[in-house]
Amino acid sequence: MEKLLELRELLQQGKVEEALLLVDKLEDMNRRTAGGCYLSPTQLSNILQEGYQMVLKRVSAEAFEGRFEAEELESIVDRQAILSQAIALI
Repeated sequence: MEKLLELRELLQQGKVEEALLLVDKLEDMNRRTAGGCYLSPTQLSNILQEGYQMVLKRVSAEAFEGRFEAEELESIVDRQAILSQAIALI
């Protein structure tokens, strides 16, 4: 509400450029709260790849009663297929 009052004041004072900057800030804030921060495909891919390594280590302790090390599991599964499917699901 405070920002709307500030916007009204700027418009009444004829400070259109400043008002537009405030509108940009409000839109950005709304975008973040409505849908979180958006990532580029490259950023998303990098995050998934980092997460993949962490999950692989955790799964190695749980899957098949811990009989496989992370490196062994990595040779069994298709990393690229899993990452591609993760991106498709997102």
